[in-house]
Amino acid sequence: MSDLGATLDRLAARAWPALETEVRDGWWLRYNEGLHRRVNSVFPEKTGTDPLDTKIAEAEAYYRAHGLPPRFQITPACRPPDLDAILAARGYAVESGVDIMTAEAASLTQVRGSGARVEIAAALTPQWLGVHMAEAADPETKARKGRMLERIERVHAFALAFDAGRPVSAGLGIFEDGWTGVFGMFTLADARRQGHGQAVLAALAEWTLAQPGRRTYLQVERDNPGALAFYAKLGFDAVHGYHYRTLWPDRPGAST
Repeated sequence: MSDLGATLDRLAARAWPALETEVRDGWWLRYNEGLHRRVNSVFPEKTGTDPLDTKIAEAEAYYRAHGLPPRFQITPACRPPDLDAILAARGYAVESGVDIMTAEAASLTQVRGSGARVEIAAALTPQWLGVHMAEAADPETKARKGRMLERIERVHAFALAFDAGRPVSAGLGIFEDGWTGVFGMFTLADARRQGHGQAVLAALAEWTLAQPGRRTYLQVERDNPGALAFYAKLGFDAVHGYHYRTLWPDRPGAST
């Protein structure tokens, strides 16, 4: 496991704010109203000193108390290193493989986008949330996402692209230690394949250089080959990946 990969794991964990985080013997237990796997899963950062069976049992009890299935984020840096195999033996299923990709901010400023005007805001706006959550299933999901975004503690920027005065594409940059994590990229369905997403990325890259920072990272699900190819074409390289292990109620070992 490279130092870079471990660094990116920790930056991303700190960037995305759970409603509740408990650190128990080196593991982060994160809860966020059921919104997003990352902030509703264990980030097993350090080995700690407690017996492993005890730690797993405590994590399972924590998520069941919150009405969620126990879930672990498994990265090459997780501790102990064989946690993935241990959870598999307990009946945990693999879920949602993700690649972490990086690019130099300076190169992204040269990306040719749509030429759309992009506004950068330090605080969440209704327009940004409206674009980002345009396909939200219900108003409460949108409200929960807004509450989470308003909890971001690191320096951040909400980028919003406008086409003929209409907001059409959104992205979020969260900055720490020279890196900007790019999150929440979304373009309205009728405005896709016109370069608006590239315009947002270029604007966030310019913002990164002004912090000052040098590099960007983002996370792309492996079952989205179109997005993987899109970011690779723009100069992003895969560093490593992670997945989740989830203990669904109908799996062995899932009894309460």
